[in-house]
Amino acid sequence: MGRLSPSRGLIFLCGLAVFVWWIRYHPPGVDLVVFDDDARQHVYWTAKFQDPSLFQGDVLTSFISSRVFAPVGYRAIYEVGVGALMMDPLTFSQVLTLVLLLLSMWLLDGLSKGLISDERGRTFLLGLFLFFSLYDASGGFPRTFAFPLLLAFLLLLQKKNLAWASLIIVLEALLYPPIVLNTLALAGWSILARGIDYLKRKRAEVGEPGFSSPGKEGGEGAISQRGFGRWFGDLLALAGAVALTALLLFSVYGGSDAETLGRQVTVEEAKGMPEFHPGGRSAFFTEGTVRYLLMGRSGIGAIHLIGFAIILTVMVLVVGPRKMVMPTLAFHLSWTSLLLFVAAHFLLFRLHLPSRYTLYTLPLAFMLAIGANTAGFLEAFRAKWERIRSQVLGGRTTVRVGWTIFAVLLFVYAYVQGHYICRFDTQVVAVEPAEMEMLSFLAALPKDILVAGHPMDMDNVPLLARRKVLANRELSLPYYVGYYTEVRKRLLGMLEAYYATEWTELEDFAHRYDIDAVVVRKEHFEERFIRGRIYFEPFNQLVKGRWREGERFVLAEPPHSFRCFENGEFIVLCLMARPEDG
Repeated sequence: MGRLSPSRGLIFLCGLAVFVWWIRYHPPGVDLVVFDDDARQHVYWTAKFQDPSLFQGDVLTSFISSRVFAPVGYRAIYEVGVGALMMDPLTFSQVLTLVLLLLSMWLLDGLSKGLISDERGRTFLLGLFLFFSLYDASGGFPRTFAFPLLLAFLLLLQKKNLAWASLIIVLEALLYPPIVLNTLALAGWSILARGIDYLKRKRAEVGEPGFSSPGKEGGEGAISQRGFGRWFGDLLALAGAVALTALLLFSVYGGSDAETLGRQVTVEEAKGMPEFHPGGRSAFFTEGTVRYLLMGRSGIGAIHLIGFAIILTVMVLVVGPRKMVMPTLAFHLSWTSLLLFVAAHFLLFRLHLPSRYTLYTLPLAFMLAIGANTAGFLEAFRAKWERIRSQVLGGRTTVRVGWTIFAVLLFVYAYVQGHYICRFDTQVVAVEPAEMEMLSFLAALPKDILVAGHPMDMDNVPLLARRKVLANRELSLPYYVGYYTEVRKRLLGMLEAYYATEWTELEDFAHRYDIDAVVVRKEHFEERFIRGRIYFEPFNQLVKGRWREGERFVLAEPPHSFRCFENGEFIVLCLMARPEDG
């Protein structure tokens, strides 16, 4: 494939990537524990690789750790990192994020060298990718492998090495299956285009009307008669990869794991479930066709493309539409993704969520287009920039001023990330000291206890306290009927007990599920919270429908005899469990 030597821009941006990665997970000046939101789904259970006694007999853990959600390759990597190397699961997931980010940047740098001749364009492309990947594809989850797998495949395809690219397709089935169809579509198109070109050349050689002599071999993807053997070999390699991938996926989605989860929800069933509508846990069927096709789980991920679209619009205005360049790869990434997006809507839920087929490929296509047009934009902007530089900077050294501004921006970024962004970024969780104190207390209770509480407060318990919960928001996924029937019953029972008006209701609930500890967040019983939405639909209306005016909830002031922990925000009631001695 040839040696991929790193450019100066890549080396600089890799250093920046390490800085940004560290600031994102360890914001300076604030006492917060920060981690990726979906670690509460995909990472917490890997602690079992260190301590098999954790989460024994837990329905939630059996669900999310099944091969449907935790592919074989993903499990193997965590078995090494968490089980063999004994790293903390959360720490390992964050280190894995950095490793995959740096690998992706190296692969993208190699790919862009064959597409973008100007180094400034490649550097800007890598800079955009750095922040997009870290903020939208991080966490060390199965989907975090999407970019390195996709970029490795595209680079091998660019080098006309489809045999090795086919191996990447098999790896995708082991690490992140949803990206398989994207790469298969691109590989299929490459094979088809080369085959058509070969047929055209063969017909031209025999002098059929409408074809002139091809002369010397040329053009990207062109194959001569001597290249037919290589083309046929690539076709066989791709066919073999498709067959092996199909076997791997069938063993997962049609095997014992599928039986454990139960059947998938049908479109008709989903349309009748509040969980899939606005206000529900997994809102999918949004109002308005435009919003439905652009936003959320049902859309192409327009929210991720807005920034790129603005940059491209500015470039068009400065450079002019006729001088804009559209890389061929960006075009193929776009149409194949949109084709799969449409197919996923026709086969709703059978091909995963439609947004998964555009979530990585369309942003990459936009970034490639931006990188390809950066040089033209800078040239068109040069004259104006020279005037600005002479007026603002005068005779001072531009490089020195530039580095000073860059250092200030890094300082400002570090402050803003820790004090503002991490608190509003929906992709991460920032745990405050009061909650960490409560979670540390739970971690001191016996390993086999079962904890209940408000579903949103239960989200962090399995990851940070390593204790089982009856149900929580993160793992209440309504896509599998057998699993969700049980979880839905637990959620409703838990919320009804949480807002019980008689202590006997809570006791009956605890005995029914063998609950050992109940976590109470004090603000959940304040007037401003009670008057709002207490949880997703249909639970919000079902629970509130039982309330009577003037009734007082028992957990607003629980008996002191059951309180085993309390701070300014939380109370823990130990119904059957007590902290371990020592």
